[in-house]
This record gives sequence, structure tokens and C-alpha cells, in this order.
Amino acid sequence: TVTKVIRGYYAVYAITTENKLYSWGRYYDGGLGRTNVDTYIPVAIDVFNGKVIKDFIVQRNWAHQFVLTNDGKLYSWGDNASHTDGVLGLESSDNMVYTPTLIPALSDKVVTKIYYGDQRNMYAITNDNNVYAWGRNTSCQLGVGLTDSSCQDKSAPTLITFP
Repeated sequence: TVTKVIRGYYAVYAITTENKLYSWGRYYDGGLGRTNVDTYIPVAIDVFNGKVIKDFIVQRNWAHQFVLTNDGKLYSWGDNASHTDGVLGLESSDNMVYTPTLIPALSDKVVTKIYYGDQRNMYAITNDNNVYAWGRNTSCQLGVGLTDSSCQDKSAPTLITFP
């Protein structure tokens, strides 16, 4: 039984009561979560078999997908080339990331909540109440400080330090 349907960028996703994630549509910008072949019927994204999906965010305008599993692991995939802002958080130079990939900088953390910012940036809260931010930082909206006179994009989750 399908419990949730999410519209993506040229793709559609469905989560079932069995915690399976399905996708179908065009593979545009790696959005299907598997190969780079269009799929016109629902096909499971096998990476999540046996995992409970806690949250799923699709940023439709930029083809970025994020899945948070119940064990606190965060995965991303999609367009990694249109912009060099690092919104996938993978520290990767691959143009497209076709399959969900564990975000390395958070792999030893337990993520409890995720939020997509308004300008290709992401935020994650961990079980120790730390906040991490990454992606586009043109207005210094990540809150991670400056390394020089300009606002630097972050391609990996970076801890926000509160006073």
C-alpha cells in the first residue's frame, strides 16, 4: 500500500507501508535513484531495502533528492553538475549521482531532522542537538562563518557553532 507520493523533477516517487521507495519517469539529472534510463512504471530503489524511511525531500527545481532513514543515516543523489555549490553534500566532482549515496561527513552521526533551504542548501540536526549546513552560501545563510571576504559554498556538511 502506498502511503506517500512525492513529485520530483521529471520523476515521481512513492513510499509504501513496507518502507520501499519507488520511482518512475525520466532519469533527468539522476533523479530516479538508480540507472540513467527512463522508467515508465514504478521500480524500487534497492538501496533502501530493509531500511525504514523517516523523511524524504525532493527539491524539484534542481533535481536533488535526500532520504533520511530511521537509523539516522542521510543519503543524497541527483544533479551535482548544474551548480558547484555542493548541495548534495557528497564532496564529489561527479556530474550526476545516479544512486542514493551516504553523505560521508554525517556517516558517523545520527541525523534526526533535515531541512532544504530556499537556495540549494541543506540543514541537518543530529541527536546531540548539533546543526550542520551545506550547499549554496551566497548570502552567508549557512551560518558557518567566513574563510575570507566572500561567502563560500560548502560541499560537505559543516557544523554551525552557536555562541
